[in-house]
Formats: sequence, structure tokens, C-alpha cells
Amino acid sequence: MASDSEDDVYNDRFVRNLLDSDDDSDDSFDGFDPVRPRRNYNILLETPLSVFGPENNVEIEADREAGWTGNETFSTVMSFNGGGTLNVEMDSHNPNDYMKLFIDNDFFEVMCNETNAYATNRMANQELATHSRMRKWEDVTPSEMKVFFTLVIAMGLVYKSDLDDYWTTDYVTETPFFSRSMSRDRFLNILSNFHISTDEDRTDKLRQIRPMIIRTMQRFSEVYIPDENLSFDEATCPWKGRLNIKVYNKNKPAKFGVKLYTVCEAGSGYCLGYDIYAGRQENRHAPDYYEA
Repeated sequence: MASDSEDDVYNDRFVRNLLDSDDDSDDSFDGFDPVRPRRNYNILLETPLSVFGPENNVEIEADREAGWTGNETFSTVMSFNGGGTLNVEMDSHNPNDYMKLFIDNDFFEVMCNETNAYATNRMANQELATHSRMRKWEDVTPSEMKVFFTLVIAMGLVYKSDLDDYWTTDYVTETPFFSRSMSRDRFLNILSNFHISTDEDRTDKLRQIRPMIIRTMQRFSEVYIPDENLSFDEATCPWKGRLNIKVYNKNKPAKFGVKLYTVCEAGSGYCLGYDIYAGRQENRHAPDYYEA
């Protein structure tokens, strides 16, 4: 085993040769010596400061052209102005008005068009049973789609073990709100045909909701200017159903769910951006989030 003095001589010679070399190409670098791997990783710490003296502080023309300099520079920290500003005028502040900031009438039109197109294609290419609900299909309108979404949200507030139970007429468990808003068959028809996108790009696991992701990401930054302090972290939407992007983390309170990476305003929790984890894949759609 080499002594400390031999290692010092080796390190000193290695660094000097590296600094004096005129060839800075990748091909000229043979890598660190495997015999002294631990020593080599700490070469710059163990080498005498004299090795880095003024005689070795030489600026190369190519570096200067690339914007590098040996002169000490200090970055300018700009003061933060503004933040916490709503960019839109609101006549009222009820939850429905806030939802319209992100999911507007134009997007309801998109959902209706995609849903109607999918239903039409399905009826043309499938042999329907005699008593199939699809035989009663009529194109959905934006106002009807809003009622459909209202019922879906309400189902998260009123839990029942079976979907049909929301339209039960049983005296004990009846919830009249659902049957008065929409018939059961109509709700199930819209649910079975609901589509946001018919994109056939199989490389994107989120292709069926990609338009909603892009639209909401655009609106998050358009509607509100955040304060100075932001927070970047993971978030989990609990989910135990069948889904190929579902993840499992035994250390989380909700062990099964959809993982998201989110950027939020630290003070209010307002979401400025998010990315849904869909496994290892090239995210070719990320730039689209920020298009004007």
C-alpha cells in the first residue's frame, strides 16, 4: 500500500499534469486511477494551494468567447415587486365563479363535442342489444354536461355503495337531488361515453385528459400572480381503482393513488403548475403547458 508521502506526490503530479495539458478534449481524459479511487475524488482538497497559483490562472480565448472569465463577479439579486394579485375582475365570489376561471364554457363545448363524437362512432361500430341504453342516446349539450359534473361532485359528498343507489326511491336512503337533476339512464349514458380527447397517441398515457391539463396549466398562471415564496413538492390523489399510472407508497397516509409534482404559493396553497406522474416516459408535452 502506498504511503501518505507517495500519495501526496502522486496527487500533486496528477493535478499539475491536468492543469498544464493543452488538450482539453474528452478523449484525452483517461479517468481516475482505480488503485486510488478515494484519493482521486478528493484530489482538489488534498493538493497544496501552490498548485493553483497565479501562473496557472490563464484565461483561454475560447472560454472568453463563451462568456467565461477569471474575474470575480457577483450576481445581482433583484427586489421582488408585486405578487398575490388576481388578474381578472370578479362580480361575485361564490365557488361556481371560481371554477369558471379555469373550466369555462368553451371547454364544456370541447367536452360535449368529443363525447358526442365518441358516442356516434360507438353506435356505428357496435351491435347494440335490444334494450341497450345507447339506443336512447341524444347528443349532450353544455348545460347538460354542467349538470352531469354537478352530480359527479355531489357523489363525492354523499357516499353510497352502488351507483344506482343515488336514484333509489327507498324511503330511508332516497336522495331526491339526483333524480330531480337527471335521470339515471341519462347519467349512465353520458358517463359511459364521456371523452375529453380522442387522441390515439399511445406513447402518452395521459392523452385522454391532456387537453384539460394544458388548459388548466395555462389558466393557473393567467388568473393569478403569486407571492415571492413558492413551494415545490409531491402530492397524492388517493385512488384504489384500476389505473395503470397508480402508484403505491407504504409510508403515505393514502398508500395508493396518483402522484403529482406541484408548484404552489407557500402562503395560500394556490397551485401554479403540476405534472402527473405516469411512469418513465419522455414528457414531450411539457412545453405546451406554458404556451400563450
